[in-house]
Amino acid sequence: MSIPLISLPGLALASNRTEKLLELLRVYRVDRIALHSLVYLLQEVYGVDLGYRGCRWELYATGPFCRELETDLWELIEAGRVRVGTRGVLEPAELTARPRAEINGARLIREAWSIFLARAG
Repeated sequence: MSIPLISLPGLALASNRTEKLLELLRVYRVDRIALHSLVYLLQEVYGVDLGYRGCRWELYATGPFCRELETDLWELIEAGRVRVGTRGVLEPAELTARPRAEINGARLIREAWSIFLARAG
C-alpha cells in the first residue's frame, strides 16, 4: 500500500467533512488529483470516516473522483483556508507545521484506480 497510515486525531474532533478534509491536508502532502485517490483509499479500503460515504465515486483517467469532495475542496480554497502551493500541492492556509507524510501521487492514483476497477468488475 502506498499510503503511510498516520494517526489522524483531528478527524474525531472535526465537526463536518470540510473540517475533516482540512485535517487530512495538515497531514498528507498531495495535489488536487491525488487527493481524490487518497480519500477513496482511506475511506473505501481502510474504513476511515471522512464524510464521503454517500459519494458516488466515478472513475476518470486521473483516478477515482467524487464531486462532493471537489466541491468541498473549492469551498475551502475560495474561503482562503486552503491554498494551492508549488507544483499544485494543497496546503492549509494556517500551516503551523510541515505535513507529516509525503506521498507519491502517481503511485497513489494507480493503486486507487486498480482497486476501483477490481471492485467494479
